[in-house]
Amino acid sequence: MGHQERQINTIRKTPLVLQNILLEVLRNFFAGSSDQFQYSPDARHTKLIVEPAFRWNAQEVQVRPAVYIKRGAFQYARVSIDDVKSRDATEATTEYIMMANAMVTCMCISKVAGEVELLAEEVSEVLIAFKKAIREDFGFKKFEVASINEVGILEESSEHFACPILVTMQFEESWVVKLESLKLQQVLLKVHAALGDAVDQSLYGDGDYGEGPYDGGAGPSLSAEPGVKVTQQHESDNVCGPCG
Repeated sequence: MGHQERQINTIRKTPLVLQNILLEVLRNFFAGSSDQFQYSPDARHTKLIVEPAFRWNAQEVQVRPAVYIKRGAFQYARVSIDDVKSRDATEATTEYIMMANAMVTCMCISKVAGEVELLAEEVSEVLIAFKKAIREDFGFKKFEVASINEVGILEESSEHFACPILVTMQFEESWVVKLESLKLQQVLLKVHAALGDAVDQSLYGDGDYGEGPYDGGAGPSLSAEPGVKVTQQHESDNVCGPCG
């Protein structure tokens, strides 16, 4: 697998990304591999509409069949304690991981019931035939055509027939948190400063500290959590991490 393929594999799979993956797979296929349904990115010449559901256009489906991609619910499952995958004390980083399950519907639409059947057949065959390649190229744990539902009347238009094809996907969602980023350090410094002031106040009140073990009331030294380095940062410091 080349460098470009590895980059594609690690793309974060948001709901919009999942829709776009199916859009590109189907557009590429119908742009040159289908005898009956020809897609073109030029709306003036295309014989098939392939769009995300939020671009639904009732006028367009009056003259040509369509496939609209609509994402369903995302569900997340825990695979480790506190979602932690690994920790690096030297770099002060923690990697987290969750398992995500998603559903996307490919809605095949036409004014002719028989045409919907043919379109749904081609869409499902493409996704089934290339599911292994899609799974490997985009880093899915699972990618399956779960069902091809019966043809029915489209809710948005009683003149159209529709056949929904349900696609299920499973993939890892991971992220890294670097504890030494500037904002987190500032929060820790403020918390510990506030705790130190509170201890000073409880020990000495507002009066003269006098002589004692704290030599002027500096307060006890409060350590941070294990693995968290609390240091004073300046605006010119370089900062890594999502909070920088």
